[in-house]
Amino acid sequence: MGTPEEREVSMVEALLDPNNNDLIRLYDEDDNATVFRQVAVTNINGSLFAILKPEEEFEGLGEDEALVFALEENDEGNVSLLLVTDEETVNAVFEDYYNLLRESGIEVE
Repeated sequence: MGTPEEREVSMVEALLDPNNNDLIRLYDEDDNATVFRQVAVTNINGSLFAILKPEEEFEGLGEDEALVFALEENDEGNVSLLLVTDEETVNAVFEDYYNLLRESGIEVE
């Protein structure tokens, strides 16, 4: 019996897989990588958002803070993560996440 072939998993597949705990590596426009730990993926009004926490110190971000990224599909069907800077959207994403935690019996301040 052979072993199953290893398959490279896309970033989106990794984010949407509830059993995946791998770190997410994102690259900026200068090809600099930042490594993130996935906190959650939420769906707000049919749009998917990922909450990601940097693994290393990140300028302007506290130790217990995370960033929100929108999963955006282009015309060719490729999905990218785009940093969300709109405060109203960020607050809505975190509130949805906190509600999911509360529904699971986890106390949230």
